[in-house]
Amino acid sequence: MKKLFFIMLFIVAFSYSIALASTMELQYDGETHLYEGPNVNLILNGEPFIPSEGQMPPIIIQDRTLVPVREVFEKLGGEVIWTAEERKVDVSFGEKTISLWLDKTTSIVDGKEITLDVPAKLINAKTMVPVRFISENGGLIVGWDGTTTTVTVDKPDTEHEIVKITSVKFDKINNADCIVATVSDKTTYKAFDIKSEGELPTRIILDIDNSKFDFDYQTITVSDSDVLSQIRFGVQENDVNRIVLDMKQDAKYSVVQTEDGKNIYLALTSNFALTDNPTTEPSDQPGETEPAEPANTKPGESEVTEPTQPQDEEPASGNESTEPEPVPENKPEITSKITSIKYSTASEKVRIILDSKFEYELTELENPKRIVLDFKNSALKLEGPDTITLKNNAISTVVASTNEDGTARIEITMSNNASFELSKKTSELQVKVEQPSYKDVEYTNKGDYAEIILSDVDLNALTKLQSKTTKKYTIKYSSSKFNPGSGAIEIDDEFVKKITVTSTKITISDAGNVKYTAVQKGNDVVFTIKKANAQEEKIILLDAGHGGNDPGAINGSDNEKTLNLKIMLKLKDLLENAGYTVYTTRESDVTLTVNDRVYLATKDYPEASLYVSVHNNSLDNKNYSGTLVMYCNRDTSSYGITNKEFASYVLNELVDNLGTINRGFIEVKENDTSKRVLTEVPMPSILCEVAFVSNDQELARLKTDKFQSQAAEAIFNGIEKALNKMN
Repeated sequence: MKKLFFIMLFIVAFSYSIALASTMELQYDGETHLYEGPNVNLILNGEPFIPSEGQMPPIIIQDRTLVPVREVFEKLGGEVIWTAEERKVDVSFGEKTISLWLDKTTSIVDGKEITLDVPAKLINAKTMVPVRFISENGGLIVGWDGTTTTVTVDKPDTEHEIVKITSVKFDKINNADCIVATVSDKTTYKAFDIKSEGELPTRIILDIDNSKFDFDYQTITVSDSDVLSQIRFGVQENDVNRIVLDMKQDAKYSVVQTEDGKNIYLALTSNFALTDNPTTEPSDQPGETEPAEPANTKPGESEVTEPTQPQDEEPASGNESTEPEPVPENKPEITSKITSIKYSTASEKVRIILDSKFEYELTELENPKRIVLDFKNSALKLEGPDTITLKNNAISTVVASTNEDGTARIEITMSNNASFELSKKTSELQVKVEQPSYKDVEYTNKGDYAEIILSDVDLNALTKLQSKTTKKYTIKYSSSKFNPGSGAIEIDDEFVKKITVTSTKITISDAGNVKYTAVQKGNDVVFTIKKANAQEEKIILLDAGHGGNDPGAINGSDNEKTLNLKIMLKLKDLLENAGYTVYTTRESDVTLTVNDRVYLATKDYPEASLYVSVHNNSLDNKNYSGTLVMYCNRDTSSYGITNKEFASYVLNELVDNLGTINRGFIEVKENDTSKRVLTEVPMPSILCEVAFVSNDQELARLKTDKFQSQAAEAIFNGIEKALNKMN
């Protein structure tokens, strides 16, 4: 209710200014536009979206509300991928993917082409997309209030509300044995009994719907009852949590819920009723019983009396005995029991449910492929079958048995190419077994190296990212360009541990200290994985300044963007031939904003050791020539080198190699937003102004292959000196 109040307060606070136009300058389509539209309020999952400094607010163009794609849809659980070469943005919500191209009205939604009224646009260096189109095609709920110019975007409420079971206690209330379950909010329940003619005791079951246990529950042994032996706990399907009463004998029972729904009483009598002042209030600690236990007993246990008969005699018959069962010699003490084994076709999981905390050991076997789970100090006390047999499934059988030492064992047999994943909860072990459904992905160990072949895909459609800190290599793509399905490939060799395939990315968990290269071979892309040498442990991120619709400096028909790219590509070849790992912001004539370049350095390639931006200079004075390097004096001490040291190595090499005039350094202040590749990237970074495009003599040299190669060699030598200093 408070949240709703603050949302309404936010809307009211803005309503006064909504009638007024918001005036701002917008840069897009190569022109400056004066925006005089209304202020647009945006509320995401009940929270107002308030742009921070440098972010774009929502705006209205041609009656369509555009929002900054990454800031908005990542808040709503989406994944946003920007492909600079194609000027394309992909927004994914689970298996749903929406692809849009800047300034194009064509879009792809889950493989289907749809025409937009208003395309995605690059406005003030931010990618802006139509909020309704993305939201509705991503399964979100969009609302519009024209009186307050407010857009609301919400995730669908697909899950029922879960209440917490905060405690379960045994008590005597109005002369009746009672189990009191306290919950955080009102919910439904059902009670039933299970009669037993075998060794299992009679049981009374209380199932609480849409709930979860919110305390560290253990089996409660009850001594102060003639009919109840113990209380156990279990987790069922569909968020049903179970309280099991193990009875000494049959008993009538009734269930009463308080008016606020927060206490459920299961009384072992047929005519139980609550009074205003129960004779005994429930105890405050979960798992305790009344009367108070001696100091040397644990919560949830009652005092055990000493046996009165010799240990070698049979215990007296009858349910009244409180003696513990003798533990057979050389057999482990049983502390937990497996109460049920279930297989869910919806979640494709085997659920092994116990009555308390547990430990287990895993053994993997082949021919046939199977896993064996040995549960320590646990016994079988199943409420259902001990064998599950399946057909046409990744799992063929699940068998419960008892080990030689008396503990419990679960053996799961599966198809040879299936993969499995274990998930442990407090009193449940889940085993998810999947039959791989991926295609067009093949892994081969070649001895000295390994190969991953992606069939029928264009290398340009893939976005690649290697993280040395997490030992992962990610290949991202739009499902409209490449859709290999999903699955996992368990490998565990000297190169790769595991490959996980989804419809939008492939994640390679590698062994560490490896180098990846990718080439197009016919219709396939081949990734080669080799062990990295010392140089390959250092990653260099190269940036060719300007590009696409940003030509940079111009002199006649020549422009800076082309010269920058040629020098950078030559530098990339030199570094890779020397064994270094190199990433680039662009390798073709595409448009990149400063935001794009900073994002690549801070989000996609933060593990890079150095950042080098290649530029060329220009002045109105055509006689001015020479070389200079820019840097920011921010703290990079953790890398073992300062930005000024890095800049000096490269500047000296450039001047010596090219014979140009040394124009020295330009120090950029940390608050200078015009040079964010120097002020905001994490690693040491420099911006090289190799020569002057505006000087006709230097331009003539810049256009030659020899000069470009000399410039690349000079920067390469400076990088090597910097890396040696960092070592």
